[in-house]
Amino acid sequence: MKKFLLSMIALVASFAASAAVVYFDNSESNWTAVSCYTFSEETMGTWPGEQLTPNADGLYEFTYTSAPAGLKFHDNTGAGDTGDITEFSDGDIFGADGKKVDDDTPTPPTPPTPVGDKDLYIVGNFCGWDLSAAIKMDHEEGTNVWTLTTDAMDGDEWKICDGTWGWSFGAGGEGTQPGVDNEVWYNSSLNFTGVTGSTTITFTLVEGSDVQDSSIPSILSYTGAAPVPTAPETLYILGDMVDNHWDPSNGVALVKDGNVFTGTVEMETAFDNDYGYFSFCTELSASSEDWSVGTRYGAAELNALIAAGETASFVKGTNSWMVLPGKYDVKVDFDTNTVALTANSSGIENVAVEAAQPAVYYNLQGVRVAAPEAGSLYIVKRGDKVSKEIVR
Repeated sequence: MKKFLLSMIALVASFAASAAVVYFDNSESNWTAVSCYTFSEETMGTWPGEQLTPNADGLYEFTYTSAPAGLKFHDNTGAGDTGDITEFSDGDIFGADGKKVDDDTPTPPTPPTPVGDKDLYIVGNFCGWDLSAAIKMDHEEGTNVWTLTTDAMDGDEWKICDGTWGWSFGAGGEGTQPGVDNEVWYNSSLNFTGVTGSTTITFTLVEGSDVQDSSIPSILSYTGAAPVPTAPETLYILGDMVDNHWDPSNGVALVKDGNVFTGTVEMETAFDNDYGYFSFCTELSASSEDWSVGTRYGAAELNALIAAGETASFVKGTNSWMVLPGKYDVKVDFDTNTVALTANSSGIENVAVEAAQPAVYYNLQGVRVAAPEAGSLYIVKRGDKVSKEIVR
């Protein structure tokens, strides 16, 4: 028995000695919730990863015993993240820009980009983001140009990588369009939008662009038609709905009539700004931790603004629309690939009535609080209005 106890103590001591912690400083970004998403060289993890809680110093801790190939801290809504962080060690503290806090290490000069010393690949939804199934690009000898002609990407999202998750190129905030030269960015967290039919991709690696935080983009162009979505059997709204912020297991179901879906949704803000965000999904997950099921449809450009009375195109992808808080009738038409919002008259309330609404309190992680404590900061909802208040 004594030997067993000594073995258990040694095992616990070994685990404690090998554990490492990376921190996130939320003081500048002030995200409502903070999660850490990790991935390995072979596979992507399950989105959104692990939700973190602050320690006594107000820092959010991510503890690991085996270092992942990369990680990112994010706000659980898709509106804010650090981007992929592939260089980190025990005790590092990161801010919302993905840079180490109080890091006085001088930035090394940008080295020249080597010509033709990399094998580059296309990886995306079409291969389940499995690096071992990625498609190798052709290289034009003596240049920084790689090309690929393929019909494998039927409307899927994708990126360019060197066979690892530590070196990749993704889209900028405005996305990419076929038929033009697009600026693309090193280790961007945004994916390229897929096309249907045969497409020829041309990637030009610009000198100085493939270092972290480079202000120099590389260039991507591709041919092909924009994907034409076909109507699914089911469709749900995911986003900043009242009492249901981006929960993939609890979306708002729309009613199907032919290739058209309709429904009503009540949107509120993402708390730290004036807008709420939403997109669509064909299938709900079993839990709020699983984002891997269903097909996502969203805006052609990231966080495109849409208002009541407007119609906008949608594509296969994860880009969200942003909209002012309110109650809307929604129409999603797969014949025209458009979404339209109409103000729902039942959501228009008199200001005096609004002010008289009872207050509902949430903590800064978005969890409802039945008995708020005096002197503490809460997210407070009265009718359609949301604000941050210190309870007196």
